[in-house]
Amino acid sequence: MDEVAIFGSGLSATNISDIYNGGNGPTDIGTNGLNLSPIVWWRMEEGSGTSVVNTANSGTYDLGLFNTDGSGPTFSTNVPT
Repeated sequence: MDEVAIFGSGLSATNISDIYNGGNGPTDIGTNGLNLSPIVWWRMEEGSGTSVVNTANSGTYDLGLFNTDGSGPTFSTNVPT
């Protein structure tokens, strides 16, 4: 899973197209980028550890990730083609 965002209202077809056509994921969908202002945006770019920072509002709604056996997640930099 990568680039998970939650918005306070529905997105238009144009908004979704802009995000999708941004390539491997836009670097900013907030106020300085596409002006979509997500409530939360987990980019999953930490690379290690068990926490994922909410890029839209750091410190609020950060994620803790754990496998069912209690171990941490496996991060990968592989990009599907």
